[in-house]
Amino acid sequence: MTTVNGGDYLSLDDVAESFGLTVRDDRVTGTSTVSAGGRSAVLTPERNVVSAQGRLVSLAAPPLRQDGRLIVTPEFVIRVVSLVTDKRIDFRRGGRLFVVGDLRVPRVVVRGEFGPAAAQVILEISPATDASVSQAGTQLVVAFSADAIDAVIPAVPAQGLLQAMRPGEGTASMILTTGPRFASHRVSTAPVDAGTSRVVIDLLAAGAESLSGPTTAAPTPPPPTAAAPPGVTVDPAGFGLRTVVIDPGHGGEANGTEGPGGTLEKTVTLQVSRRLKALIEGRLGLRGGTFSRTELYERFLAKSPAAVNHLIVDACDAYFFVQARGNDPNVDQVLSARAREFLDRQTLARFPTTGAILSTASMAESH
Repeated sequence: MTTVNGGDYLSLDDVAESFGLTVRDDRVTGTSTVSAGGRSAVLTPERNVVSAQGRLVSLAAPPLRQDGRLIVTPEFVIRVVSLVTDKRIDFRRGGRLFVVGDLRVPRVVVRGEFGPAAAQVILEISPATDASVSQAGTQLVVAFSADAIDAVIPAVPAQGLLQAMRPGEGTASMILTTGPRFASHRVSTAPVDAGTSRVVIDLLAAGAESLSGPTTAAPTPPPPTAAAPPGVTVDPAGFGLRTVVIDPGHGGEANGTEGPGGTLEKTVTLQVSRRLKALIEGRLGLRGGTFSRTELYERFLAKSPAAVNHLIVDACDAYFFVQARGNDPNVDQVLSARAREFLDRQTLARFPTTGAILSTASMAESH
């Protein structure tokens, strides 16, 4: 990856090679077409809108031409290449990692606390994933029930209990290399919230029982869980409730608002959504999983037997579609026509029982 204007970019040729795409440049129109298996997308350098499989995809940052080659953002891969390849693609910004399909790749955030005779290694795993710890000589091996891990591992300070931490090679694992003062270890696990689990590994010197020492701070406790609302007994079948969809909003590279202490809006919305999911599962007995908005349309709305589906979308960058729908003279009329065709074809015509509300501000910014 390379950095342009503070953002990550990748060579389109490298993306094409990794995902099995064909790239064809049209020197007359200045556009480039990426295709795979009969599916395609057309992009133009310096333009934020890409036409992919009959859909208009608005990007936060446009494709660029640099040193004679096209470069694109991770968002382009997530939103456009996923349509062309017909595969779900996620991007982990911290580890600069793409996850394709249904692979289980939890994010593992590691931190350590070190005392004179004991140390703690704390792993916070999201989504919650089973992990086991075994000893092999001078190494502790943490194995995860996953296809791979996206690990954030800090440097280890000089002391005698732990020498190094690193990801395992070829497996969903972590390796902890113990130091000369290490004698034994102890493992405990606990849930943090509905979507995160915590594994605490105590590394003990001979005769030590727990982490101690004047310079050691105790691990930061998890934030208090909001009290559950009063118990409500509901029979979902009694009023025809079969599907509840929770969309946290933001996520990935879209951080949303940042609070004074650095808390990101996307983090708060995800936590709230996970708690709501847990409450719905506990109170209503419904069960589900995680899926993209495209899957929401194809797996649920397209097959819904309901007379009416209510879909409210407070959509970032929805202003483009709202203005285009209203024939705003300030919007490129060619793009307006394409937007109208997109909405007619992809929404109302395809899902006649579904009404969509796109919310936007008067100044044409997000929301």
